[in-house]
Amino acid sequence: MPRKSANNQNDASRLIERARKLLPDNVAKALELLEKGLVEAEGVQRSNLLCERAGILVNSGRHQEAIGGLEEARQAFHDSGDSEGIVRCDEMLGELYRRLGNTEDALAKLLGVLSFWKERNERKATARIYMQVGKLYKSQSDYNKAIIHYNQALRIYDSLDDRRTTSLANCHLGDCYHSAGELDMARNFFTRALEDAETTGDPDLKVLPMSGLASVHTGEEQFVKALEYFNQCIEILTITGNDKPRAGILNSLGHLYLKLKQPDTAIEKLEEATEILGEAQNRFPANKVHEHLASAYEMVGEFQKSLKHYRRSVAIDQHIRNHETALKTVGLQIRYDLEEMRSEKESVERKSKLNNRFLTGISHELRTSLNGIEGMVNLLAETHPSPEQFEYINTIRLSARNLLVIVSDLFDFTRINEGIDFDNQEFKLKEQLTALIQMFKSRTDEKNLKLILQLDRNLPDRIIGDPLRLNQILHNLMNNAIKFTEKGSVSLQAQPLESKEDKVRLLFQVSDSGIGISADQLPYVFEKFANPEVFEENKEGTGIGLTLVKNLVERQGGTVNVTSRIDKGSVFEV
Repeated sequence: MPRKSANNQNDASRLIERARKLLPDNVAKALELLEKGLVEAEGVQRSNLLCERAGILVNSGRHQEAIGGLEEARQAFHDSGDSEGIVRCDEMLGELYRRLGNTEDALAKLLGVLSFWKERNERKATARIYMQVGKLYKSQSDYNKAIIHYNQALRIYDSLDDRRTTSLANCHLGDCYHSAGELDMARNFFTRALEDAETTGDPDLKVLPMSGLASVHTGEEQFVKALEYFNQCIEILTITGNDKPRAGILNSLGHLYLKLKQPDTAIEKLEEATEILGEAQNRFPANKVHEHLASAYEMVGEFQKSLKHYRRSVAIDQHIRNHETALKTVGLQIRYDLEEMRSEKESVERKSKLNNRFLTGISHELRTSLNGIEGMVNLLAETHPSPEQFEYINTIRLSARNLLVIVSDLFDFTRINEGIDFDNQEFKLKEQLTALIQMFKSRTDEKNLKLILQLDRNLPDRIIGDPLRLNQILHNLMNNAIKFTEKGSVSLQAQPLESKEDKVRLLFQVSDSGIGISADQLPYVFEKFANPEVFEENKEGTGIGLTLVKNLVERQGGTVNVTSRIDKGSVFEV
């Protein structure tokens, strides 16, 4: 049974917005809200909810569940042909793999995303991924490659004249050079970052380059300049109330006062940092804060306090190492699981391809033979048989035709599973539609049905597209209409919807006066092997013709809809 289709894009967006408002205070409630939405969501809406849920799971340390959700979302985006959705999942997976220490898979994902955005000339997205790749290389202490990627991002941001992002890119470059021991280069980039930040009017943005300059001056033993920058950072963060980076700045400031042999001032700054850290006492920079406090208290002769902070520093270091080890273990386990899944998937796909090739070969041979049988039966019918013989001939003809429909459906269905390419050539549209109608004339004459072709006068005579796939789509719809219509008419209508420059959108309608489809069965008519109960008296075919239609239409960016009333007929629109 398919999921209900009540959820639309706005429903998913509102649900995501409500979940975000619950964060970070009520993670469980946010996840519960998204889980409820996933029960009924489908398609792109489900993928978006899965991505949002994965982001929350990552921040909650539930990495394996997050990866599973992202892989499911990625597959759903793939099935719907949403390439941007796919790269969104890959970007999130790349960042998640980086956190888990799986550099190889993280880099593979991010470089794939980078290639995607570069091909589409999406400069902002390209620069963002350059920054992420640079961050990945920096975490591996590969400063040269990190600098190359940060510089690529900086060039793009410069061309966009986005001072906020150029400030951040310059900061990352300064940080790389600082870590590599090239203090002059580091100072140059931090200075540029500060200049860019000052043009934005955002005081918080100035903190990062200021703290970088303070660290550079500390390394150069220019302590007065370092103190000036550190104190400016503290002043800004106190005014803006941004406590998260303030603890780190106070730690660096305390360390600087230790270098200046001012342990009392160092203790004052470091104790303030511990108060700010609060519940984050088991993470960086808490370990460094306690390490520096241990040194400061030792300098003033308070050895008991020094020992207490030293032990606390060692305990936090161990906790961080354990956490990193646990993350790496989870990462390795996930990588092993993914390799197993990939191996199993490849095995299944190989078997599926072999089965499809076998079915394609058999279907082709059967169709050739059945076409021969039908041709010979038609010739036999022209030899003036007796009424009894003509009845036998007609039975053979109808049986062969029904079997040919089944074999043709199987042949086309195996090709859809394997994936198909669409042609792009000029053809005469009106001529093709007229020829298509003529193909069904003998069948409608047999059933005494009126066959109608209505072409709008504004319909273009020549268009560029795939004539074979258009014929396949309309042939299936016409075949279906005639199959379930015993009296009245079957019609094919074509008209242009809109025309822009060299592109035109067309509407095709196949209408019949047949048995119709009940409202409760309509949602299932495009499912594989669906055979609604209303069709049970006439089960000619396999029930996959409409699945083929939907697949072919959507692969070309179109839509297919149906309206129907019992005993009144059906209208299919493409």
